[in-house]
Amino acid sequence: MDSIDRELSAFYEEEAVSGRRGAPTGARVEFRARFIERLVEEGRRSMLEVGSGPGHERSAFADAGIDHVGLDLAVGNALLAPELGATVIPGSLYAPPFRSGAFDSCWSMSTLMHVPIDRFDDAMAAIVATLRPGALLGVGVWGSADGTDREFISEFAGNGTRRLFSLRTADHNQGLFGRHVSVEGFEVHDDLGPDDWTYQFVVARTPCRSASGRS
Repeated sequence: MDSIDRELSAFYEEEAVSGRRGAPTGARVEFRARFIERLVEEGRRSMLEVGSGPGHERSAFADAGIDHVGLDLAVGNALLAPELGATVIPGSLYAPPFRSGAFDSCWSMSTLMHVPIDRFDDAMAAIVATLRPGALLGVGVWGSADGTDREFISEFAGNGTRRLFSLRTADHNQGLFGRHVSVEGFEVHDDLGPDDWTYQFVVARTPCRSASGRS
């Protein structure tokens, strides 16, 4: 585990102990509702949530008949998950502890902006490997609104734990995702956070195999 991952792990372990993380609200609930509609329309039945925390979102997917498994860096969140009826596996998104093609959908909110640009391809390749061909992904990330990419370590909790933020422009993020998945929808919201931040919501699909087995 490198220094960035160690700091992220410390941040989220402390968050789990403190119980600061609550259920999602606002726009994130609306994004999820629309994504669930797509999953139901396509008959999706299994989901990996990357950066799930203790599993607050499980019930919304379960109510739609979708089996939910969370992946989170913090062991503390995995221990809290049963209280929410969730299953959360502790582990790194760079090496998810699941077999290839285990899930037919993926949900990840406010997680991949903690991945530095030079490791984004590694993270996406690892996530896509857990998904079946043609799987649907819903991903939300904070991004940059000032036309430039920037990376910084920020102390948001005020308790000494820190996180890397990699805020990328919408064009850059769309290109990065497009290396690994087919982007079917890309929304940019500039009214959900600080003035120089945007929230970017992506709906995408993993490559489908042809009859010959090639993507």
